[in-house]
Amino acid sequence: MKRGWMVILAVCWACGGLPAAWAADAPEAKGKADAKAPAKAKDRAGDPAVDAWYDRFLAAYRKADWLEFRDLYKDWSKMRLKLSQPQRSDVIYMRKTAEEFRPAWWKYTRSTKNTSFKARIWGRWFTANYVPSESLGQHQPVAIRNGRLLTVVQWRPTYVDNPKPFSNDNSFYVFIPEAKDYGFTIGTMAEVIIWHELGHNYICLNLPLRQLIRLHDEYSLLYMHLQEFYADLTALYHASLPGRLFTMKLRLMSLVDYDENDVHTRGCTHAVGALLLAKMLSEPDQWPSVHFPGKVPKEDVERYTIFYVYRHIDPGWTLAEDRRLREFVNQWVRSKGESALRRKGRISLPNGQTMMLLAGEDRENQRKRDLWIKRKLEAIIASGRADKPDVFEKDMKDIEHRVRFVPVRKFREDRDEDGRASSGRRPKKKSPPPKRPDDDLDDVLGEEDK
Repeated sequence: MKRGWMVILAVCWACGGLPAAWAADAPEAKGKADAKAPAKAKDRAGDPAVDAWYDRFLAAYRKADWLEFRDLYKDWSKMRLKLSQPQRSDVIYMRKTAEEFRPAWWKYTRSTKNTSFKARIWGRWFTANYVPSESLGQHQPVAIRNGRLLTVVQWRPTYVDNPKPFSNDNSFYVFIPEAKDYGFTIGTMAEVIIWHELGHNYICLNLPLRQLIRLHDEYSLLYMHLQEFYADLTALYHASLPGRLFTMKLRLMSLVDYDENDVHTRGCTHAVGALLLAKMLSEPDQWPSVHFPGKVPKEDVERYTIFYVYRHIDPGWTLAEDRRLREFVNQWVRSKGESALRRKGRISLPNGQTMMLLAGEDRENQRKRDLWIKRKLEAIIASGRADKPDVFEKDMKDIEHRVRFVPVRKFREDRDEDGRASSGRRPKKKSPPPKRPDDDLDDVLGEEDK
């Protein structure tokens, strides 16, 4: 028998090697094939019951249905070893971040009486003095005590964690196009408002009191712009997955009714939008749920591109994209956030471009950003990654002919102090103290860029 095999091998060698079918089974060949085509990581468990549990768990996270989420997590110990490795990593991530979206102190946000509680943003603790209100949300400095600025935050407690679906037919003048497609609830809106109002404390937590007062008194316009910028970044990072989408969608109308003098328009809408757009345009393939216009806007390129991206974010926004966005915002705030504060509102974008928060100081930077975005969009359109041009054209017609909605802040600001009171966001401005020659403002905010 052994001699027969030797004869066969000799004949094969003389004819040029082993037959293909045999060669494929040879150990050496098999090893080479494996090296050339590594096995793809298995992303599903393969067990229908386990996959179904994972899908329900992910759905609860995506909807911020925390009752369902906690109930499903009770089976974690049984499912842990049955899940695929990617599924297991996802569940661990979702469990960790759910605790950050709904920390132990969250219960106080539903209080119907005045209360103070310890809250945390960006890893730093502070005392939140909360007063329930009929207003959607307010933040107001009230006093200085023990060397610290005391502030009051307000919102409607009945809206917190309210499962009622959000509707544009509402009494608070909040309009979000296609809101019904995203499953937003009243609780989603309240969550964003709470994190936004708490986020106003970013400056208080990062500047000594003396510098804070000087910034407020002598750079009051910049101070207000910065407050709103950090407030919306706080909502983007600390809110749940639907809350992140709501935060972006909430700013759509101010991109249309654009008022460059308004602190919310420049701080919340334009500055945050420029930051996110620069990231997404730099790596379009990392954002499958993000749609880009199939036509470069003729004017206000950046503004209308932000509008298009915000409006057309796919309702199927993935966990991976949500995680990428949240981690980007966190990394930017922790590495560049304080720099923007101390450099008079100079925002460094991830594409190397710059934005100044105050519109009057941003003209040349705006021109450069528009040119960069135009080139990026042209490349994306040429690659086939963008939407059809007629979608963008329809958006522009909608903008031109749409009914104008009055922002709720206009109603607050137009009221007098008796119940028709103004917004209450800031106390009446006092006359600034005389500037001391030995206390230059550059020492507070840093030197001017040369």
